[in-house]
Amino acid sequence: MNRVNTTIYWAVIYCSSAVLLQCGYRYYFFYAEQLQIFLFDGQYAADAILQPGGTALYMARFTVQFFALPFVGALWTALLLTAVGVLTKRVLDSVAVSPANYLLSILPSCLLIYAHTDVNYNTQGTFACLMILAAMTLYLRIKSFNTRLILTIALIPALFLLAGAAASLFAMLAMLSEIFLRNKRWWIAASGYSALIAIIVYISQNLGWQSDIRLIIMPDAYSDPLIRDHIIYFLWMSFPFALILAAIFRRNSTLNKHTKIIIAVQLVLLCALLMSDTRQLIFTSMEQDYYLRNRQWDKIIDTFRPERSNLQMTNVLNLALAEKGLLGEQIFARHPVGTKSILAEWDNTQFNAIALSDIYYSIGDIATAQKLAFEGNVSSLNEGNVRLLERLVQTNIIFAEYSVALKYITVLEQTLFYGKKARAYKKLISSGALAMQDAEIKNKRKALSGGGEYAVSNSPMHTFELLAGNNPQATLPMQYMLAMTLTGRDLKTFRRLMEQYFRTPVLPVLGKNHQEAVIALAQDDPGYWIKHGVSTEVEKNFRSFDSEMRQRKLKSLDAKMQSDFGDTFWFYLLSK
Repeated sequence: MNRVNTTIYWAVIYCSSAVLLQCGYRYYFFYAEQLQIFLFDGQYAADAILQPGGTALYMARFTVQFFALPFVGALWTALLLTAVGVLTKRVLDSVAVSPANYLLSILPSCLLIYAHTDVNYNTQGTFACLMILAAMTLYLRIKSFNTRLILTIALIPALFLLAGAAASLFAMLAMLSEIFLRNKRWWIAASGYSALIAIIVYISQNLGWQSDIRLIIMPDAYSDPLIRDHIIYFLWMSFPFALILAAIFRRNSTLNKHTKIIIAVQLVLLCALLMSDTRQLIFTSMEQDYYLRNRQWDKIIDTFRPERSNLQMTNVLNLALAEKGLLGEQIFARHPVGTKSILAEWDNTQFNAIALSDIYYSIGDIATAQKLAFEGNVSSLNEGNVRLLERLVQTNIIFAEYSVALKYITVLEQTLFYGKKARAYKKLISSGALAMQDAEIKNKRKALSGGGEYAVSNSPMHTFELLAGNNPQATLPMQYMLAMTLTGRDLKTFRRLMEQYFRTPVLPVLGKNHQEAVIALAQDDPGYWIKHGVSTEVEKNFRSFDSEMRQRKLKSLDAKMQSDFGDTFWFYLLSK
């Protein structure tokens, strides 16, 4: 290709990558942005940069903060992927010119798409790849072997300090290049570069930089160290693999049949990898999280699909239903699995802590929301989580712990996109009276105490009942209590709550599923139904359910019964 065609080729690669990322993964970028914190602070910069791979890490965190803006995540990531492709092509051409190099050079970029859309992957790894490819381009421009040898001895430790573990990948590519350049002294380079990597490992472990060899010379350094991510290994091996194929094809001025078959297989495998992404559930969860973060309850309800959901997503759906006052109507509309479908326990992950903290905060259980925010923030691998830091500010203001809130505000003030909000919080707590005028804080504080009882308990049910008593205008605690008793088939507790609170401000009416439970409590007492607000429509539906069950002699809950009554408490009560 000439220069114009080459430019067009890479422009197409960039545009295609940007469209793919924006259309298929746009909510991922919003989600990834909140999992880190970048501070405009000298000490923060020093702590990041003055560690092996720190420069690449600092650059990654700086750019990821801009993912808070629409389209920026896709456009910037596509630019990084294209840059990797361009530099890979230059390295391949320096070793062995071949028409196949255009396709071989995008192999790492295609794998990077998969890596970049994994929350366990750190963009630091991509900046590290760019650094080693730039170093390889410089390395291969030098004709003298002795000069290359001296330069590489200097480059390997420099790259380790700038990019981290990728220095070992650079050493591997440099050794392969000497072989493919038909250098008879390649073994000298191989021995020298290997010895240098061994020295780096020894120094790193003895100086306490890093004790785990995986994080010194292997791609695990750019992902969650507790998770073995095979795609990163495939990514790293794609560079030497492309180099080997380029050397094999070097003598072909045109693509022969054998070459075409190999490249076709490569492209098919890459397309299959991207098109049959097995992480769709994760991306659906990230879309839901975007709506949760922005309190778009209707969007959460409209986009929920039972077949593409997990326990956390069901919890968020039920929060949206409760916020819309619909939880009592649709508790069983999506086949719940016990009380955990209403409110699950924390699974010790940062991702689950984000969702559960939002749920408890909305209900009014501020202490639990704060605890989850703290635990989730501590478990962050990227110096903190801006969303959870903001929650810690909110909860400490509600508790009137202004000095603690100010510590978190001081951190957020040093960020680009959260500084304005942090200053607003700071102004709010500058006067306790001003904080009391804020509608949200006033409402949340109202639920904390009442009748001398502080709304904190080891039992969520007890806490929610305290919340309901402290602030009868807030209906979420009662909605959750009733939903948990019904999904737990605890009719005794349901009866107590219903008879104690029905037609009070905290429970003015009963939802459809609540009315079904009232009938279950007294199947042969229509007077009890009327007294507790059972509608004629629910009564009529029960007659139909009872008639069908009698025809089946109470032995079968078949597909037709599920189709007709699967969203009722009666069906749930009798099912396993």
